[in-house]
Amino acid sequence: MGWEQQLLAFFDDLEQQASGLALANRESEVAELAVAEYATVSFASRLHASVGSRVSVRVAGGQLLVGDLARVGADWILLQGAPEEWIVPHWAIASAVGLSRHADAVTGASPLAKLSLNSVLRGLAASREECVLFWADQQQLTGVFERVGRDFVELAAGDRGQVHVLPLGLLSSLRGRS
Repeated sequence: MGWEQQLLAFFDDLEQQASGLALANRESEVAELAVAEYATVSFASRLHASVGSRVSVRVAGGQLLVGDLARVGADWILLQGAPEEWIVPHWAIASAVGLSRHADAVTGASPLAKLSLNSVLRGLAASREECVLFWADQQQLTGVFERVGRDFVELAAGDRGQVHVLPLGLLSSLRGRS
């Protein structure tokens, strides 16, 4: 092998090494981008992608709720089971099993999906439907919503319709009938 052929073989080898390094760098960058992109996925996006799925949701305090994920709002979900329905604020969900491995952007969701928990509770107050409210320590109160404030609700409960004023931040779930 002549001097020129050795040089060409040497440059060929260098080009192959450079191509290999570029490919390895590209794979590394793709992996980093995938991790960075997934870091932007929200819990609400995972929930939205799972509408229609059978899920198990453990709420603050340990209560396990199982049902079909019927709706996802701005800060709440609706689980439908027989004979009950559950409204659960996002902040009270300790874990969820059965969610899709995908995520759907909340921005393209229906107007109903943008409703806040306060809006849902105002609807329940207007319908005067009896429900059971649960706290994180699993204590419960049965009654009818009277009024809904910015960060609290008024629930008329008991035989005398005593009005309880409850901060929303302590609500773990709300049970009604299907």
